[in-house]
Amino acid sequence: MAGRALAGRKSIPPLTIQVTLLVFFAGLAARAQSLPAGVLDQLDTAIGQRVEATAVFGTQSIASRAGLGWTLDDATGRIYKIPWKTELRDPQPTGYHRLLWAPVFDGGVGYGGFVNHFDDNVLTGNESDYDTVALSLGGGPRIYFGDSGFSVLPAFDLLYAYTDNDFDANTPAGELVAANGQYVNWKVHTISFVPSFELQFKKAYGRWLPKFTSDFAYYNTRPIYRSTDALSFKSSSMLWANKFDLDYVTPWKVLECPVHFGGDISRTDLYAGLQAALDTDHYYQTDARATLDISGRIWKVDSVGLTGGYFWCSAFSGYSIGIECSLKF
Repeated sequence: MAGRALAGRKSIPPLTIQVTLLVFFAGLAARAQSLPAGVLDQLDTAIGQRVEATAVFGTQSIASRAGLGWTLDDATGRIYKIPWKTELRDPQPTGYHRLLWAPVFDGGVGYGGFVNHFDDNVLTGNESDYDTVALSLGGGPRIYFGDSGFSVLPAFDLLYAYTDNDFDANTPAGELVAANGQYVNWKVHTISFVPSFELQFKKAYGRWLPKFTSDFAYYNTRPIYRSTDALSFKSSSMLWANKFDLDYVTPWKVLECPVHFGGDISRTDLYAGLQAALDTDHYYQTDARATLDISGRIWKVDSVGLTGGYFWCSAFSGYSIGIECSLKF
């Protein structure tokens, strides 16, 4: 399921719901019981980056509302996620000129499962499985500049993730790695500190509602518990997402509910750990949706609908399909 924000009313906050199939690179570079320092450093950095990337794409709507998919080094997997971002009340005056503000609650919960089959390296014939559950909670004040359509949202999130690795040794090389006991079959609890900033323009023109958002987030990930001291599980990353969205209120109705059509296109730039984990410095995404305005019929539910999308870059491509739900508080 992939979620979208319903456009059509300035005061309506979105709640996005997504479940998306992904393919994820989660490989190890371990060779034997004694590993050179350079290999250990590279392995340590790579694992930290991928643990962080799993948590980010499993919970953060800024990273992707509909998810991503890619194939690298014979790894396969999937992510199920429910992200949200909603204003808890209508904008209120700040007492300073024409500025208005509203509290925003955001976050997400997700699960990711990944398998590296090791089909073309020294560990050919072995498998390494990763399972991650993650939860993100945060928020901030959205500041509106009168009725200009412009607003900014400085926010801060805490992102918790639990990742478990299971290594299936099927060859002598794999048995050596498993016998070492430091670099596979580990468990780790991590926390990421996520300051972010969003610039948004959203204003209705008749039946049309264009929206442009530019989001920047910084991720600093540290372990709070780990089963092995051989890996630090540390990473830091940055993400910059720019999206243009357009919603149209059609003259049609279904069961007396107005029908909306909409879509968007976006580019997301990745830096540091996320760039290394996904093997790309940017990706593109486009989505389309059809929703029904059911405000007043179900408590707090403003709209429901279907959405689907496609994402691509030089390293991966894929699609998403899901359910849209928007709440109004």
